[in-house]
Parts: sequence; C-alpha cells; structure tokens
Amino acid sequence: MRDERYPPPFAPPGLRHIGYELRVAATLRRAAEPLLETDLFAWGDGVEGSLGRDNTQTTTVPLRVSALRHASIAQVAAGRHLSLFVDDAGQVYQCGRVGAYVTAANWVPRPVHGLPPVQSVAAGTRACFAISAPQRVRPLTIGRENDDDDDETASSSDGGGVVYAWGDGCHGQLGLGSDARISVPQPVALPTPVVRICAGHHFTLAITSQGELYSWGRNSHGQLGHRSTTLERTPRRVEGLPRVLEVAAGTSHVLALCGSTVYSWGRSQRGCLGLGGDDRDVTSPVEVAYFRCMRAEKVAAGSDHSLVVCVLGVRTFLYAFGSNAFGQLGLNLIVQHVDTPQCVQEFEYAASSRRIAQIRAGDRFSVALLTNGEVYTWGDGAHGKTSHGVQRQATCVPWPVEAIAPRFAIDVAVGFAHGLCGIARV
Repeated sequence: MRDERYPPPFAPPGLRHIGYELRVAATLRRAAEPLLETDLFAWGDGVEGSLGRDNTQTTTVPLRVSALRHASIAQVAAGRHLSLFVDDAGQVYQCGRVGAYVTAANWVPRPVHGLPPVQSVAAGTRACFAISAPQRVRPLTIGRENDDDDDETASSSDGGGVVYAWGDGCHGQLGLGSDARISVPQPVALPTPVVRICAGHHFTLAITSQGELYSWGRNSHGQLGHRSTTLERTPRRVEGLPRVLEVAAGTSHVLALCGSTVYSWGRSQRGCLGLGGDDRDVTSPVEVAYFRCMRAEKVAAGSDHSLVVCVLGVRTFLYAFGSNAFGQLGLNLIVQHVDTPQCVQEFEYAASSRRIAQIRAGDRFSVALLTNGEVYTWGDGAHGKTSHGVQRQATCVPWPVEAIAPRFAIDVAVGFAHGLCGIARV
C-alpha cells in the first residue's frame, strides 16, 4: 500500500489510464463483497431536530435513529444543530437546521436530491457539503477553460470528487461566490478533485487530490490562513503548506497535518493553537513545534480546544491543549486552559488493541473511537453531550459510553452539542 504521506511518483499519461482501470476493477470487487451493515445512534441536544428522532428533545444516552433503520449508513457528519448521513449506495440524508428556517419536516432524516452518488459529507453552521464518489469526471476549474486533451483533469482516478454545497451562505461559506441560501446542491469550483472537506463556524476547508488546501467563508480571526481577515466567497488556496493529509476546523481555528507535522492558525483563544501563551490571532499556518519529533496522525478541533493523536510503534498517544474549563482536555487537571500539548493518560498505556481510530472535538467536549469499537467521551455533559446520562454531567477524564460498550462502533461524529455513531448491525 502506498504511503499517503508522500506524493505519488510521476507516471506517464498512458499509465495513468491503466491505474484508473485497476482502481475501477478493485472498486467493483469490493462492491461484490458483503457490506458491514450499520445502525445509527444519536445523543445530545436535539434542538431543531438535529438527532433525527422526529422531535427536538435532548437525550443523555445514545438512542437509535429509527427513521434510518432500513438503511446501512457508511458515514455520518454533524454540524451546529445539523446532521448528515451517507448510506452504502452514496445517498445523502439530512436533518436539523439547513438554511435560515426549520420545520417539523426537518426533524427526521430526509433524502437530499440533486446529488450524484456521494463518498463523504461535512456539516457546518446551517451549511452542508458532499464529495461525489470517484468517477471519470471533469472538475470545475478556476480561472481557465477545460481542455479535452488534458489528462490531469479528465478524471478523478485518485479517489477525489467534486464538492457540492447547499444551505445558508451568509458568510460565503458555501464557496459559490455569494451569500445566498441554496436549497439544491450546487458544485463548487475547485481546480482538482477533492478528497477531504470539513466545516467550522461559517467557514470551510477542502483538501485536493494534489494535497493542496483551499479555504473560504468567514475569516474574522484569520481562520482561512490567508494572512488576512478578509472574507472569501470562493475557494482560495492556503499558501505555505506542504502536502496536506488531514485538516480539522474548530469554531474559529484550524489544525492541519502535513506528513507528520502539525500546523495551526486562526483564533488563539486559551491556547487552542498549541503555540504557547500568546492569545493573538494567527492568520497563516504556523508549525506546532511540540510535535516536531513525533509521528502525528490525526487532529481534531473544537470550540476552543484541540486534540492530536500521535503513533509510537503499535500504540497511539493522545495530546490535548486549549480550554479545559469543563474537563474537555481529559487531563484530570483542575486548570482553566493549557497552552502547550499535554498527554492524556487514559490512553497512554493502553494495549495495542485499543488504538485510537477516530478523534472528534465539539463545544467543550471530546469523543474518541477505539479500534476495538469502544467509544469514550469527556468534558461538558450539558444537554447530554457526553452521553453518560444525567448522573454524570461532566467528566475530566475519558469515560466509556456504557450504552455502546456491548456493540462495535465504526464511525463517530460530533456537532456543536450532539453526537452521532454508526454501530455494526448484529
């Protein structure tokens, strides 16, 4: 398997088509294999129907989203009072607040029409994004006409796809060039296929198949990384970064992973950038020097705290920094904030079978999914965000979600004040 931390070697144009055909063959083979069917569970603040349970009630423990009981969910995404789901066929469902208004019809997941088959989704503040499944498509381009003989843009054979956006564009976060509300998904103009996308509070980031990072939307704290605080209504490349592998958007700050190097920028509130005690906004990417000699693999960003997963041998180590007013760093410390990364001891000596597979950060709470299917949460338990029930409103150390423990979780997502989890169906 190719190490995605390094750019792929150059291949002559003829070989690129061979590579594409091999990928298609592999995709067809996987499609013929039995799929791992999943059930969807949700917890936390159900305001505006974000939990998909046909009401706006809060639930303090994970409960099944019965409206999707006949679907096998492949990926979930959560935003501010908003949830998105993708099934195995690439169909997208949404519930909660999309755009300026919400009605009872938004309290249960509804299919999103006007999209091709989708491989992944992201949700922000009243804004939704989807990446089309890999196929031979010509991505929209910025500033130049498409060339029929251009092999570089004729297909997305590297796994990327076209970004579609819909919802509220009040700060340009849809990337469509205006602040208009869009009810039908529209393609976003980007120069090459996109492999990853994430959304913060009214701003968006996307990684292309070439490892370039683009950002657009609100920029009041420099969170777009363009050395300014100017709003952008269309995608603009973030300069000064090597090949980007992963990116995480908080409320107003960003973490990016380039190789094993961690960069941060945006609002430097309570040490959430990991750069020390200076709270001045950072408008362009800066390396987090603490991780310089480590192998960082995953990043997450919440309202004003950040998480980084590092790997040493067969073990994973979780580091946290930023605000800790509600124990969201998981450090078992009574401190308001931490300016430099600290190791979360709960996972420091864990067995290799309990590696961290996914890490998520929301508004003053955090979630980790382990390779053995366990889910841990910690931080502010208001509105049931940590899903530990009313008896445990806040935790300052990672704690297993008992309602999920008998099952095997395969995907988690957190929004502003709610969580989603895909669990293997038995």
